[in-house]
Amino acid sequence: MLWRKRHDFDTESLSLDKDGNIIELGLVGSKLEDIDARYIGLLKFSKSGLKQIETIMEEAYRNFGDRPWQQSGKPVRKAYMTDLLQAVIESGKKVKAECFHNGWLEFDTNEDYEKACRWMEDGSIRKFIQFF
Repeated sequence: MLWRKRHDFDTESLSLDKDGNIIELGLVGSKLEDIDARYIGLLKFSKSGLKQIETIMEEAYRNFGDRPWQQSGKPVRKAYMTDLLQAVIESGKKVKAECFHNGWLEFDTNEDYEKACRWMEDGSIRKFIQFF
């Protein structure tokens, strides 16, 4: 997997139940063997899901303000999406994972892009992405 190959990878938890629902997300420093999948940041919400998120966020702002909230330890205003999704899970709502297995690339830095270009040139990108 690409994120195992990256020299500066982060290991955040992502645990799935037998029905493909995310049951834990965003605990930094998790062991690779304990991670079921990798969260890549693509999201889709229903109208009712967005209403639930509004309620969760209103409550988080009211109860936490500028204090640390959720796994990242950041204030609500600067929290990560994984913090929000974990809060949704903790509220008892289902967060369904959509799994795919053809690979993906993440570009957080210029160096990530440059690595991907080198992998394209030497063909090693096929270790990470299955082309059709």
